[in-house]
Amino acid sequence: MIEMTGTQYLLSLHEVCCFQSTERHVGPAGSKELRRWLSSKALHINGKPIAAKEQVPFPIQSVVLFPNSKRKRCTIL
Repeated sequence: MIEMTGTQYLLSLHEVCCFQSTERHVGPAGSKELRRWLSSKALHINGKPIAAKEQVPFPIQSVVLFPNSKRKRCTIL
């Protein structure tokens, strides 16, 4: 069974998706910015917010970034 924390999972997604910064006008988000996203509950997996050090529940059925934002919401899976 795979075990990952919220930070590890978001960083692995970032390697593939290359999330753009929401704090700067141009460029990819940094690892510190991704951690801030987690602390503000911007990542929901299977309908529940995931904290930075929380274990990601497998199997994953849905992944949503910024679920409370109409402009930035992104459903990945």
